[in-house]
Amino acid sequence: DHRDLHSFPTRRSSDLDGRGEPGSAHWLARVLALVDRIRTSEAAEDIVQVFGETAQLLGASSATFLSFVRDDALLASYRSVHVGHPAWPAEYARGEWFTEDPWLAYSLRESEPVLSRDIQAASAKQQQFTAQASRLGYATALIVPAPSPQGQARVGVLCLGSTDPAAFDAVLPARLLLARSLAMEMHAWMRHSVREELVRRARLTDTDIELLRHELAGRGSKAIGALTGLEAKTIDCRFQRVCGRLGVPNRRAAVRIALLYGLL
Repeated sequence: DHRDLHSFPTRRSSDLDGRGEPGSAHWLARVLALVDRIRTSEAAEDIVQVFGETAQLLGASSATFLSFVRDDALLASYRSVHVGHPAWPAEYARGEWFTEDPWLAYSLRESEPVLSRDIQAASAKQQQFTAQASRLGYATALIVPAPSPQGQARVGVLCLGSTDPAAFDAVLPARLLLARSLAMEMHAWMRHSVREELVRRARLTDTDIELLRHELAGRGSKAIGALTGLEAKTIDCRFQRVCGRLGVPNRRAAVRIALLYGLL
């Protein structure tokens, strides 16, 4: 279970003066500009700050974007960006809430935004999650899934929260559309960030990735050797090194990881 939590203090409402009322042309332009900055920026510090400002313009006093990855039936990890109550990321990690998070569970099976109160707690643990979230800035929340081609193996979820239980009772269509855009851009940035970290950590080269492409295409060591001018045993040795760096037992598992993290 790997956790990479970032937090950033929310700005005072006075800091947002002059940026237009929700639904106004000025407000719309400001939110779109911020979402576009997420698409074009690579610095984590900038992403967190922009995420916080965008969430507030969308009516949230707390917000979390969580990226969940399930490597196989037993191994899962998550990363999150958070703004708002400073205790929430630590509490989420301490309680290992991702195993019983009803908002994440919803996002693993659905793609439509929903209010947190409309997600039924399926267990006592999920009820505890809801109660703790309410105490730490999420009396209500707009839950916005960010699906991916990997289905339940990889998903993102944007949680826009407020201490006002009625904050999202009437959600403007424009606000809902922008929240979905924010969720997808955060998901794309998180996937890119994690992918680049995996390449650095596993010291993967272009040659290693090309080797995995051959495996994905169903080629054995002899066929790969014939295409690359190398002996089959050399190909086997290269696969062993790649698998060792990725921490997987075989080349099929290496391809699964590469697909999951967007390397192929």
